[in-house]
Parts: sequence; C-alpha cells; structure tokens
Amino acid sequence: MRVIVALRSSDPNAQPCVFSPDNQAIHINPPPKSKAKKIALPFDHVFPPEHTNQQIFEEYIDPLIEHFVKGENTSAVFLGLPGSGAAETLFGCSNEAGVLGYSTIAALKHTEMISTHHCTLRCSAFQVRKETLHDLLPNQSVPGAPAVTLRLRDDKRNGIVVDGLRTMTLGQIHDLDPVLRSIASQQARGGARGRGRPR
Repeated sequence: MRVIVALRSSDPNAQPCVFSPDNQAIHINPPPKSKAKKIALPFDHVFPPEHTNQQIFEEYIDPLIEHFVKGENTSAVFLGLPGSGAAETLFGCSNEAGVLGYSTIAALKHTEMISTHHCTLRCSAFQVRKETLHDLLPNQSVPGAPAVTLRLRDDKRNGIVVDGLRTMTLGQIHDLDPVLRSIASQQARGGARGRGRPR
C-alpha cells in the first residue's frame, strides 16, 4: 500500500507551518513561541499546494485502471478531515475535474479498446459519515431524495455485504457527467447536514 498526501492552502499569502521541501515528507513547524519541536513525517509522495487533480490521477491512479478493467481488485481511498480538500480532489471543483471523473473516463476508454469480449462497467458510490454508510447514487424514482442510509451485513457465502446499495451501468462517456454531478451533490448535502463540511 502506498500513502500519498496532497497539500492544499486556504491562504496562498500565509506563511505555511506544514510544507514539503522534497515531496517525500511533510515537515511541521510549530508556532514561534511554542516549545514543540519541528517534526518530519515520511510518505511515499507529497504533492505541493499548487498540484492539480490531473497530476494525482496520472501519477498514481491511471496505472491502476488497466488492472481494474481486467477484473483485478484495485482500491484507492481518499481520506481527509472536514474542509481539508479530500472532496475537491475526488469530485473536483468549479475549475477542475476530480480524480473520480478522470478515472471513470479512463476505465470506459479501456473497455472500448477490449474487443475480445463484452465488458460492462457498473458503479456504486457511498459515503462514510459519522460511522454510517450513505448511498450517493441518485434515486431515479424520486429525484432530489436524500441519500439512503445503508446497512452492512455479514453474509456466510459472500462475506461483507452492503444491503440496498444501488448500482448503475455506465455505457458511454457521455453517461458519466450527470452521474458525477448527482454523486457530488448528494455528498455535499450530506456534509451540510453533518458538521458543515463533507466527510
């Protein structure tokens, strides 16, 4: 498992207390009057605040897509405290697409290139918020309905199962945009009902 950190700055003019001079570790400077010592935390890679979501995708997610479309288990987990920017990295923002969008387009392009057998790309989306699971895919029968709370169940035959998790088939790239918009909207609304920020 590789652990990647993407730094974001809320104020580009402020003096950062967290920085990465070598893209291999995070250095933390305590406040001037603090007795705390400077510390350095090593990671596999640290992206500076001026990074783009496309850079994260191209360097660390895109190499996984080929394994994914071949049926191999592949996971990328995005974690962050409320307001840290994890949602912007995954879903994108007003001026940039998110890693999820780049990944889905790449997966669809890979399936189009596989001519030896038929491929179907299905997606599910859920959010862990306050230790509960919430389905983020849109409810086609009730547009605008809030995210459904899901339940984990230990199935003797299939292992851990998420009861009631919706699945959607993506046939072409143009199917993607409305799905991503709906997922991001559900995720943002869920964060607003929680602590004011997506989790």
